[in-house]
Amino acid sequence: MKYLFFLFIIIVGCNNIQQHPIEGVYTNKYESEYSVADDTIILKVSNPEMFSITRKTGFQRKRNNILLPKEYKTENLNGVYDATHHCIHEIQKGLTLICTGETIQINNTVYHKIN
Repeated sequence: MKYLFFLFIIIVGCNNIQQHPIEGVYTNKYESEYSVADDTIILKVSNPEMFSITRKTGFQRKRNNILLPKEYKTENLNGVYDATHHCIHEIQKGLTLICTGETIQINNTVYHKIN
């Protein structure tokens, strides 16, 4: 029975798929004269060259300096990973996500990794 347990541990250990270094959850919070927003980007590997990108945004519009009820928006996108330049080229909107492992940058917006 002891040997069966050790065999199980070895098999489970060998089957663990290593997570890609940029895979994870990234967040950003920003405020302007017109709104307050929390942005979350979730990167998951679809296959060795493709990433699934989920962007969730919660925002509150401001009217006369009063916050209106929170609204939510979710986008599901796909991107191709470029290992040479450490970036993901998003297919539908043509965005480029520059990845460092701890942050990603889309245009001038920087997202920090939380998970």
